[in-house]
Amino acid sequence: MTRLEALRALHAAVKDGGEWGGCSGVFGRRNTARARDAYHGSVDAALALIAATLPGWTWRRTAGNIYVTDPKRGSRSKKWSGPGLHPATALLLAIIAALIAEEEAKCRRKNWPSAGCA
Repeated sequence: MTRLEALRALHAAVKDGGEWGGCSGVFGRRNTARARDAYHGSVDAALALIAATLPGWTWRRTAGNIYVTDPKRGSRSKKWSGPGLHPATALLLAIIAALIAEEEAKCRRKNWPSAGCA
């Protein structure tokens, strides 16, 4: 399973409230623990995960939504949102969505359709 495939599967599992299965290694040991803690409601763990996986990114909470953005892109930055019942889960979904987008962009730049970029 490629990193992109694992991130997609993890996003689906978190969104559906399911088991993590073979997706637990996509963050590395320390960040997997943070992701699991965020999944179980720890906002501190979710914020630590943002700092570790998306350095320099910011997060915001608006009415009914939480999102992360890359401030280096300014107004052109996409906002990766994560709807969820708990703010930590919403942040986790937003983080994973942003990482998926970064992996997809890497694949497009390197034109690797056979390397799990489909």
